[in-house]
Amino acid sequence: MTGDENGKFNPDANVTRNEMAVIMSNMLDYKVSNYAGTAPFTDVPAWAEPYVAACWTHGIISGYDAKTFGGSDSVTAAQAALMMLKALGYFQYQSDFGDDWQLSTIRQANQIDLYNDVDVAAIEAMTRNDVAQLALNTLEATQVIVGREPGKVVTPDGTTVYLGSAEYSDLYKSGNRYNAINGKKDDDSKKYSAELGEDLFAGELKKKADDHDDFGRPAVIWSYEGDEIGKYAGEEPVMTYVKDFDKDEVKDLEKDGYDFDGATIYVNGSDETGLDSVADLAARKYKGTVIELYAAEDDDKKIDRIVLLQGYLAQVTDMDDEDVTMDVYNPWLNNDDEAVSFTVEDNSKDDDDWFDRLSKRYDVDDYFVIFIEAADVNDDNDVLAVSDVETVSGTVKTVKITDDMENGYNGSFTLDGTKYTLASGYNNVEINAGDEYDFFLDENGFVIGAKAANDEVNVDDYIFVKEVGESGFDNIAKALFMDGTSKTITVSELDNDDDFTWDKSEDAKKFYTFKEKKNGEYELKLVDDQNKAESATVDNVAKPISGVTKTGNSSTLFIAKDKVYTGVKNAPEVEAGNVYYIFDGGRLVVVYSENEGSASTSADELVYVLSDNYAVGLDEDDEEYYEYDVFMDGEKTTLLTRKDDLEVGLYQIKSYEDDLYAEFEKNVDGDLVKTEESVSTVDYEDGTLTLDDESYLLADDVKVYTIDGTTVKSIGAGSIENRVTKDGFDNVTLIQLDEDDNEFVIVYLTK
Repeated sequence: MTGDENGKFNPDANVTRNEMAVIMSNMLDYKVSNYAGTAPFTDVPAWAEPYVAACWTHGIISGYDAKTFGGSDSVTAAQAALMMLKALGYFQYQSDFGDDWQLSTIRQANQIDLYNDVDVAAIEAMTRNDVAQLALNTLEATQVIVGREPGKVVTPDGTTVYLGSAEYSDLYKSGNRYNAINGKKDDDSKKYSAELGEDLFAGELKKKADDHDDFGRPAVIWSYEGDEIGKYAGEEPVMTYVKDFDKDEVKDLEKDGYDFDGATIYVNGSDETGLDSVADLAARKYKGTVIELYAAEDDDKKIDRIVLLQGYLAQVTDMDDEDVTMDVYNPWLNNDDEAVSFTVEDNSKDDDDWFDRLSKRYDVDDYFVIFIEAADVNDDNDVLAVSDVETVSGTVKTVKITDDMENGYNGSFTLDGTKYTLASGYNNVEINAGDEYDFFLDENGFVIGAKAANDEVNVDDYIFVKEVGESGFDNIAKALFMDGTSKTITVSELDNDDDFTWDKSEDAKKFYTFKEKKNGEYELKLVDDQNKAESATVDNVAKPISGVTKTGNSSTLFIAKDKVYTGVKNAPEVEAGNVYYIFDGGRLVVVYSENEGSASTSADELVYVLSDNYAVGLDEDDEEYYEYDVFMDGEKTTLLTRKDDLEVGLYQIKSYEDDLYAEFEKNVDGDLVKTEESVSTVDYEDGTLTLDDESYLLADDVKVYTIDGTTVKSIGAGSIENRVTKDGFDNVTLIQLDEDDNEFVIVYLTK
């Protein structure tokens, strides 16, 4: 089975009878071209006819009647199973069906486990996922031969009529190929049971038992022609829990004869868990954490393996050509709602690594559940699996929380009349009745994380209150909005208090978030993360406020008196005065200065010329100009110039002729640009990059690019070492925004 033209398998799509004929023909390796035009049915489309004909010829399928196949109908569970059973050698006689062909088919399919993991009723339509599982079960099933024919009579006209059903016996054959999947051996003949997949694939399709899969579950490895297809769960757990695996449950199980002594406990594939016994495990009161119990091969009540699947809430924070970076909330690591940064790098040698899967499935800011090796959020540990979250939003009605992280985070709340239970891995966001939240549910319906509705604040949601006062019975304020406009507003509520009095010394000169009511009045809430710098200047450098260590970036909003600038590169130059700012960690969000500012109008720009090849053109005066491939402002583009002798490397643009043709300067300011050539050793830790014996401080939002000819890729700072030492990008150019700033904001890696 294959996917569609977009690479999607569409597991929930129904399979038609025509499509089922294609699947059976491909599985049984029929040369369908040999059967074209031989189908007796009149309702089969041309594309399906050879497949239907091949299956009909071999007795795999039949029609509704002599002329009608009904190929556009969805194939049912009974119909699909009958096709598979006939491929295995069953139902060679019409009398095998007795009075009800569907009942006989379902009974036989269940007897040989053909329906394992296929949960659909006999007359229901089969999905692609169902059919794929049914096909796999059939490949693992043993073929049969007729051991005893049914009774028969011959009528006076010579017709043979069979009575009763035949008896079928497992088929055994000699040869190593018949040890590829099952390995079951007949004690007398010493022959192996012949599974269908062993014959169809000449023993090259193999199933081998393995100790465990990535999570620690008993596993099997499927391979074809020596290449591993994948590692999969090898047996079903005797019990599975997503809640209530506690001390009382263990006692009940032991009363029922279950023995846990010596059981190995795996947490996301690691048996170094600190959980020495089932008693340790049961003390934690897990909810939402899948716990699977596996029994010994010869005793289904001897539990020898316990597997925990522990997921955490994750949110993608950054994504480029080389890395996916996310915040992962591990409540056992942090007893608050702080996240741990986790990065997945691209393995260029693997077309389907976790970088590829994550970057295709999720975008920046998306939430999901991630399962990490040993449940330890560490870049050295592997991603084992991910699952999507379901988001429910609204106002919490009631809440009951037991914050006991030693034994798992426990609690519940009601939202829109529905009770929700917190997962043990819940991300610790405080929940209060009456507040609005976005809640993220795992695949079992437990709440793995939350985000307060007011956590996401856009810059346009801020105002700066310059002055406060009263007008009659109203509280008023002179407010500056983030588009630079000012107006006097009436404030009806301050920090959820609708009966407040202004404190003119405390409440003025502050940032607030606002909500405008239908009557034109405003509700204000004080912004927590804000500060004031006295006698400070502002400039377009990485740390734009003098005396303040926080940095700006391309989204920082600057307001100088009433004029607005976006991005630190466009920040105005402001003389010393009072500067007020909102920050998020070490980042500046909004900067407001009471003094006017002036933006730099110089054409000082840094550009990397990617190739000394150029295109030649003529302007309207028939003068030549030259077009070069360059990299500037974070993107690959082209520039026009009058110079035809540019070499590959970094240049400074001093000005533009006619606002069109760049005038390049090769002598780039040495105070702004540092170059290290033939670098052999690299170390990057906590923002400091050491190249051989020289150390450089990188900005938090540093942009790092590899340049190979005209190919430019964006990578994370943490990937510099691999690119330099393993991939040969050993020439490093570092760029500052301003010579007075010791942080480098751009790094180019070249060969």
